[in-house]
Amino acid sequence: MGYTEAFSVESAPLVARLWSDLCGYQEQCVDAKTTLRRTMLEKQEKEALAESYRKENAKALAEVNRLHGCIMQIKEKHTEKLKDLEDRLHEAEDHRKKFEFVKTDCANKIKHLEKEVQMKSERIIQLQSALSPQAVIHVTDTTKVPPSHRTQGIDLTSLLPKQHGPSTRKPGAAASTRDAQEIDIIRMADTRIHQLQHERRDLKESLYRARASVDLLQQRVEAREAEIERLTRLLKDGLPHNALQAGCSCGRQPQEQVPVQTGGDEKIATVEPHITEPRKPVPGKQQVKQVRKVNLGHLHRKTDPRARDPKQAKSKRPASATKDSDLQVKDDAVEEQIQVLQQEKERLQERVKQLASNERQLLLEIQGLLASKGQSGSSDSSGAELRALQRERDHYKEELMRLHQALKSGNMRPNLASSSGSEGGGSQMGSRQTSQPPFPEDEQLLSRLELLQREVDKLTTRVENISKQRDQLLVEREGLTHQISALTERLKDKDKHAQAAHFTCRATESHIDRLQDSLQSKESEAVRLACRVRELEADAASAADSHSRLLQENQRLHENLTLVAKEHKSMAADLENAVQQKNDLELQIQEYVNKVARIEELLRTRDGEREDLLDQYRSLISANADLRTQAEHSQKEHTDSEAALGSLRQQLAKHLSMTAEQERKLASLGATVATLQESLQHSTAEGNRLQEELQKSSDSRAKLVQQLELLQEQLAKEQAVNHKFSGQLRRLEDDLSLARTEAATARSDAASLERLLAASREQRCETDMALQRLSVEMENMKEQLQAGATNREAQNEENNFLRSRLSEFEQTVEQLKQQVINEQYEREKCKEELRQLQQQSANGLRGKLTLHGFTGSFQTRLNFSPENGTGATPPQ
Repeated sequence: MGYTEAFSVESAPLVARLWSDLCGYQEQCVDAKTTLRRTMLEKQEKEALAESYRKENAKALAEVNRLHGCIMQIKEKHTEKLKDLEDRLHEAEDHRKKFEFVKTDCANKIKHLEKEVQMKSERIIQLQSALSPQAVIHVTDTTKVPPSHRTQGIDLTSLLPKQHGPSTRKPGAAASTRDAQEIDIIRMADTRIHQLQHERRDLKESLYRARASVDLLQQRVEAREAEIERLTRLLKDGLPHNALQAGCSCGRQPQEQVPVQTGGDEKIATVEPHITEPRKPVPGKQQVKQVRKVNLGHLHRKTDPRARDPKQAKSKRPASATKDSDLQVKDDAVEEQIQVLQQEKERLQERVKQLASNERQLLLEIQGLLASKGQSGSSDSSGAELRALQRERDHYKEELMRLHQALKSGNMRPNLASSSGSEGGGSQMGSRQTSQPPFPEDEQLLSRLELLQREVDKLTTRVENISKQRDQLLVEREGLTHQISALTERLKDKDKHAQAAHFTCRATESHIDRLQDSLQSKESEAVRLACRVRELEADAASAADSHSRLLQENQRLHENLTLVAKEHKSMAADLENAVQQKNDLELQIQEYVNKVARIEELLRTRDGEREDLLDQYRSLISANADLRTQAEHSQKEHTDSEAALGSLRQQLAKHLSMTAEQERKLASLGATVATLQESLQHSTAEGNRLQEELQKSSDSRAKLVQQLELLQEQLAKEQAVNHKFSGQLRRLEDDLSLARTEAATARSDAASLERLLAASREQRCETDMALQRLSVEMENMKEQLQAGATNREAQNEENNFLRSRLSEFEQTVEQLKQQVINEQYEREKCKEELRQLQQQSANGLRGKLTLHGFTGSFQTRLNFSPENGTGATPPQ
């Protein structure tokens, strides 16, 4: 039965099922409406979140733009500062070039003055040779004699005789040749003096090295003697077995410390590296150093021109070396900060690119959300269609209710007709006539039901389509929910990124503040550098003053040549002293060489003795090892004998327990025998009285006799067993006494071995402790040596670096001095040009005051040119 059949009562369940389906569809539509409302609310919330994120993104973009502007400003400031520094560097380079020019000029002047001084000195020598031959003996070459006493203000003219005529200035040919020979001899003597001084210095250095080598050899000899004493003690007391297994490191250390030395020159070469080792100061060495310092100090004062006036040398030393080093360090720091700023700028640019890519992704996601919003708009249109369908369904439901009521009323009519059919034929005809009119209404109802049924089919198809659409919408809603969840997660990630960007922005702001502070500090540093330049200019002015003073001093040098004779005498005395000291030093070196040879022979003999002692020590160690093996064997035998003795003791205890049981049995048997004897006595006493009863008790007595015989046999057996046990006991006691004596001997041997072992262990512990102490001391010494070497290397590197820096600073100071001189030169030029300009302007004013009027002034203006350097003349 389907929808195409005629409507009847049987179709009611179908209508009920359709009704239930419609109710279910209504509930599903209500659920769909609620879900749609929820999705709309969630969509609105997501849109609000997206709007907030858009606002935050806009803020972040504005912040990024602001930071980019700040970075560009900082970059511009940085470029300006770099340009300023480059300009300053160019200016400094120009000043340097000017100072170099002035330096070359001054050097040329100094060479010219030196030539003049040399010519004047030769002229003075010629005059002396012409005047007095005796004065020539005391004159030496000015280039080789150290000017130690040339600033005392002694005039040469006061020592020379006055000349009254030109005839006295013409010496003879013989006197001039003799004077030249004497001058040559004096020069040769000066060169020989200098050579002897160098030889003396070399000899003193070799003597110092020889003394250091002798001290080192004495220390090694002492160390060897201590090692030999220690080895002898070890030979007397014995060395433990672990020391032998360890390779006898105590005997190897002295061999490693002393290298084989052959030859005189090689001895000093091998000794010299050990001089740098940290050791205790040797007595007597300080006096040698003091003597060497005194002797060499006197020579240095004569040879070094800077040593004659230390205060002047200290005043000449640039006080700005530390300031220049500080400036160099600060310049390096500024360059490092500039590199850091460039790295920070690159990082911020990368961050800006990353934020721009994140912004693009957010825009794409917003477009996707807008597209999903359009899909939700289509779902809104489908929701409107659902509402219209629901209205139509409600309308048709009301019509169905009315049709059900009409059907019920139609069913009631035939029932009424059947009940009234039994009254009569007339009444039946009347009822027929009355019942005929409703049939067309039923037909109308059936036709209407068919129409309704068709409409219901249409509605069912539409409902099925709508359900399919609803399923599709549900699927789309689930997809949208997944997309929304994904978008929420991405929005959370974007929030995190935005927070990170905020933090980075704050960090960059703080960094920008720090950079601004550093730039301010750099500006202050630049101001300080400008002040430093002024100070250097003042130093250059002081250097110019010192140069003028030096020129005056050079003039005074020409007047103090008479001190050369005195210095020559002192040098001759020093030469004699040097020759004498050389001889003394040669004798001392020969003695030291002999001492070193004797010490080497002693060392060789000590090495041979040490090797013999080591051989004896190894033999004693092998003997000690054999004794230890014997002690171990005896210990094993002792343990075996103790085990056997324990087993024998256990057997003895068992036998003693058995004998105690047998004795108890024997005691019981003795008691029974005593009772039996007493009973026999009673029986004999009663036998007289009871002879009658003897026959009666004969059976019992026979039985008792048998029992007695049995007991006697048992007694005999027990006595035999007791004899056997007593023999075994005696043998066991003999064995036990022998075992006790053997155990006592073994114990005494074990005690002696234990004492030996304890002594050897104590010796081993002592030797191990001594070895550990020695190893620790050696490690400490090695560490100290390494630390000293590293410190020495670091100090040497630092000294070289400081020397290079000092030379650089001296060069810079000289350059600055030259620059100051150039500046002064330029200033003088500018002053002269100003004077010329003032003169020209004065000439121009005079031209204005002439009768020619304005023409004269105009011509003066036209004729004046700064290149010509002269003012124009007024028109005539």
